[in-house]
Amino acid sequence: MAALAAACGGPGRKKLTAWVTVAAFRTQDRDHALLSQFISPFTGCIYGRHITGLCGKKQKEITKAIKRAQIMGFMPVTYKDPAYLKDPKVCNIRYRE
Repeated sequence: MAALAAACGGPGRKKLTAWVTVAAFRTQDRDHALLSQFISPFTGCIYGRHITGLCGKKQKEITKAIKRAQIMGFMPVTYKDPAYLKDPKVCNIRYRE
């Protein structure tokens, strides 16, 4: 994991969590539960790099996989699938309650 963090960013970059590392390496368009964790539950927008903590290359892979799944009809475009709303968070994001 240290090699991945070194390859994806400099010494000032945040360390990647194990979940994000696994997610970046096994991105598939049919893995809905994993890909839905990178989508906002309110708008359906894909989280940016500053939220996910991924390097540019892995963020692009995740984005391509999400877009591919949406085009094929496996994932909704304008909202997050309600079946995955209670899944654990991969990204460091907090909402007002």
